[in-house]
Amino acid sequence: MKVLPSSRASKERFRKNGYLVVDKVIPSGLRDSWKLTALRIAQDTGRSIRKEVGNEILRYRVVTGETIRDCWPELYDFYSARELRSWISEVTGTEGITLSSHLQSAININVLNEPGEVYRWHFDAEPYTALLYLSDSEPADGGCLEFYPNANLESSQMPTAQERIKFRPRCGSLVLMDGTRCYHRVSPILRRHERVSIPMVFPAQASQARPENLDSYLYDQAA
Repeated sequence: MKVLPSSRASKERFRKNGYLVVDKVIPSGLRDSWKLTALRIAQDTGRSIRKEVGNEILRYRVVTGETIRDCWPELYDFYSARELRSWISEVTGTEGITLSSHLQSAININVLNEPGEVYRWHFDAEPYTALLYLSDSEPADGGCLEFYPNANLESSQMPTAQERIKFRPRCGSLVLMDGTRCYHRVSPILRRHERVSIPMVFPAQASQARPENLDSYLYDQAA
């Protein structure tokens, strides 16, 4: 892991917007091998998720945390490294950043690759999420991370299209986000390609926001 930025500017950017993008978090020599490993494990052990909520279909392939811990200790060590938690604590100004006690959803491999696959709009149950990308997406591929910083859907003022941020995945990049403040989704895949992301959950110690049975909602009804 590279030395992650915790400058005054990066802290202020996160405080203001609720997210921060860092490029080239893992060494260039590891990026291709990590992508291949992620795709192999997803092919061998991943589960296919398909859920219909209203008019939206959530469809992707996922490897859950207990499998990553057992099958890919190098990635699990990346997630559990004290240095990563310390950096998140510095940037967010939050003490007591921990690993999630819910291993199944603490760290995942998410793969989208077929046109029409999408991860719908949502808020996260609790802060914070770090998204490590192990693939590149071209503009014509779709699959952007889209979000509205500091969104509040309980407000009478809904976000506008001009406020929407679009991040096109770059292999080795990391997005740190307060998913309780950023309303976000993965936009539909438009052209077949392997979109590989590693979401990692880092709760604040005092957080009590996580709903019961969240893992069951996320991972049951697997095809």
